[in-house]
Amino acid sequence: MRPRLLALTVAALTLFVASNVAVAQERSNECGERAESILRALYPQAEKVSDTDFSIEGATARLSTDSYLGMSPYAMVCRQWPAQPEHLLVALPLLTDEGDHYATGDLVVAVLRHDTLSPVAQYRIDGLIDDDAISLSMLDIDTAPYRLVEGRLAFGVRMLHRGASRVNPFYQTGFVLFNLKDTTLRPLLLNLEVERHTGEWDGICNGTFSSLTRTLAVGKPNQHRGADILITTKRNSSEAKADENGDCNEEEVENTTSRSKLQYDGQRYSVPAGMRMWE
Repeated sequence: MRPRLLALTVAALTLFVASNVAVAQERSNECGERAESILRALYPQAEKVSDTDFSIEGATARLSTDSYLGMSPYAMVCRQWPAQPEHLLVALPLLTDEGDHYATGDLVVAVLRHDTLSPVAQYRIDGLIDDDAISLSMLDIDTAPYRLVEGRLAFGVRMLHRGASRVNPFYQTGFVLFNLKDTTLRPLLLNLEVERHTGEWDGICNGTFSSLTRTLAVGKPNQHRGADILITTKRNSSEAKADENGDCNEEEVENTTSRSKLQYDGQRYSVPAGMRMWE
């Protein structure tokens, strides 16, 4: 294999970038033409300051001008809940500060009636956005069937981050699970890292690369507590070196799979330190 820029993409990095571009293109933001109405249903006092930005209690809320996810990473995201189509799920960053290479703020997650936009419940995670060299690149709502507590379906929010360095590529995804009970919304799972891809290379060939992915499954229901969350963790690392002929060769260093579970403590699922995205 002759050295070229794409030597960077040995192991999982190419697949990760390509798959996330595909996700951004295939998954549309369902706020659509109702975006401003959705925002005002949650915050009637919102003051419009530009075509996309609104001021809310000293913070900035943003609407997307593109239907694809990831085109405007700090914009509000909406998705109709397939299992409960009468509900609309919303993830809304509220930026308290923003510059050319940084952003700070909170994340509001809300449930509204899909047809009338009447608010049902919402929850605000303070300080969740704290971006500089590593920043939010895409926000998404996960509606996989997580039936965890008292037979109710939970839904998730995924936050994809990426680093700015070309020679030290970094991609990471954090995951939060929410439980809706009547008009109360609360997090069941916070701070779980479900994906990380890193590398360090010379920009031509020589370097090391590693990836971690976690997939979640729901265990058997338990009458005394919520179902366990079963986690499969896959780790892969590789090393690329140029030989005397100028060929770039890659060697796998690690390829392991491990399994673990998270248990419900009556309030939420506690995430071990080694699985957390944010400390």
